[in-house]
Amino acid sequence: MTEKLKGLFLKAIDEVSLASAFARVKDNGGGAGGDGETIQAFERSLWRNLQTLSRELLQDDYVPRPARVVDIPKPSGGRRRLRIPAVRDRVIQTASASLLGAGLEPSFNALSFGYRPGRSVQQAVAAVDRLRREGFRWAVDADIHACFDSVAHERLMTELARYVDDHYFINLISLWLEHYGSGGRGLAQGSPISPVLANLYLDPLDDAFEKGADRLVRYADDFVILSQSRVAAEKARDKAGRLLARFDLDLHPQKTRIVHFDDGLRFLGHLFVRSLVISDPFDAPDNLNALPEPETEESEGSRFRPPARRTLYLATDGTSAQIGSGEAVNIAEAGQLRARIKPAAIDDMVVFPGAEVSPQALRTLMGHRIPVHFVGSDGRTIGSALGNTAQHGKRHLAQAAAILDEDRRLMLARQFVEARVHNQRALLRRLNRKRKDVAVIRACEALNRILRKTTTADDIPVLMAYEAQGAKAYWAVLGQLLPDDWRFERRTRQPPKTGFDVILSMTASLLTAEMGNAVLSAGLHPGFGILHQTANRPSVAATDLAEEFRGPVAEALSVTLVAQRALMPGDFETEADGTVTAAAGATATIIRHYERWTQRPVRDPGDTAERPDKISWSELMQRQARRLAEDLEGGQGYKSYRMDY
Repeated sequence: MTEKLKGLFLKAIDEVSLASAFARVKDNGGGAGGDGETIQAFERSLWRNLQTLSRELLQDDYVPRPARVVDIPKPSGGRRRLRIPAVRDRVIQTASASLLGAGLEPSFNALSFGYRPGRSVQQAVAAVDRLRREGFRWAVDADIHACFDSVAHERLMTELARYVDDHYFINLISLWLEHYGSGGRGLAQGSPISPVLANLYLDPLDDAFEKGADRLVRYADDFVILSQSRVAAEKARDKAGRLLARFDLDLHPQKTRIVHFDDGLRFLGHLFVRSLVISDPFDAPDNLNALPEPETEESEGSRFRPPARRTLYLATDGTSAQIGSGEAVNIAEAGQLRARIKPAAIDDMVVFPGAEVSPQALRTLMGHRIPVHFVGSDGRTIGSALGNTAQHGKRHLAQAAAILDEDRRLMLARQFVEARVHNQRALLRRLNRKRKDVAVIRACEALNRILRKTTTADDIPVLMAYEAQGAKAYWAVLGQLLPDDWRFERRTRQPPKTGFDVILSMTASLLTAEMGNAVLSAGLHPGFGILHQTANRPSVAATDLAEEFRGPVAEALSVTLVAQRALMPGDFETEADGTVTAAAGATATIIRHYERWTQRPVRDPGDTAERPDKISWSELMQRQARRLAEDLEGGQGYKSYRMDY
């Protein structure tokens, strides 16, 4: 950085800045701090509270209020202590973190991914995977002993002064450190300012490995150093230990180890084994959810938990699924065993080209009513193998009766179409929030008109015609919201003509496969369609229910993948006939990001509790399938999911 940051304090305490920060605090939905004041109570006198806070800061009368101490379980065992600041303190800390983070962002290392805008766990995992493929086969699996509790305040303030020329702002940071810390040490896990300060404190470690033979990939205090030999890895470990000692930190001797990728490396909830990357949510690092994002704050009350069962993807050439002892599914690569998974831990299986499932494995999975979906090179589902679906005869009869009742079928089909068009409009509005593209605005107006028409549609063909009109308006402008190097003018499926078409097809197939599993779990007949025609196919009901999730899940994810450069145009290949297919590695990237996306927390609009739980998208799909099944039997009135804008 050639010039230090100035004027941060006055920008942070500006009432408009504080109001924006409060909006982020509110969106996060955290609880009260140590003073007992809730977000709702603070908001009742919002402008008066913000003016008082700004005035106290300006007149040097500001004193942080007590934090609320919360102990949460760690994935690795034991408990982690969070300190949740008061709402008013979270507001000014959020404003300060946003300004400081933006100012420091150009100085941070490219391989640092934690708590930075536009960066994620999945990008850190992808970076490790890329370096592994480039020949970095040895890794230092590092663990900093009690990192956040050990941060030395004096040394942190020295680092801060290197970048910030604003003694009022520096004094404010110092006040928070003293208030929440103990003995001149520690960052409060739960404070919005802690993530950016942690990145600043550990940035010299990143810089030390920016040049040279080794590579360091870091997410918060969790990092790995990748080397091309064991000797180099040992030297890199010792180098990191010496650097950390200069900052009063040390590597945990029992938890820091050197591993070869053939033996398996666990990092950020993923297991790397040879060329496989397996999502492992129960091995996530302790600190992954302990610190808030820089623009939000900790919400220990979200009560969001990932589901215990997972989708198993076979996406790598030469990967096979066999049955081992105790009906465990053995995943092998080139004949070498890589993982053993009990059927009870599998929700469904998705098999890509180049991977195989043995007949015995298929029989076992069907016996456990675990669907197996086969996907083609274009990303579309070829077909599915299902378990016994005959246990729900009464529900199937109710499903058939609703389909044969023209009025009831039309009412349900209207729910699917209206949700599809509504969510197309909501996604376009979100993506166009800053661009203000006139063509996108006009497309949203066209979708508005179509939504009004759906209420008067008197049969299914008319309703589907309106859906087709909406799709035409939607696809015509979606490509304008992609980065310039991505070409997409209209949707082409069979065969896909662009890389973005392939991404859309793959995310849609993953969504339909997951919804197909939800259909079976809810006891619905998979071949009975409401909006779509009943057919001898296992995905008709899933296609109906998937309509309301295409925008917020499959298509929002597809846009995010290209916008955040997780995928590039070069990740796709054009065949001689013009068909575009995913190159090696692109499929795995899409799967990893889909898995992460569908585990993101979302509020269930169908939950009537005063404070509804946050659940994952996957769980919401399961709930919607159950609600449809209950409506078909009891006529309670099914309501499709609508995105907020």
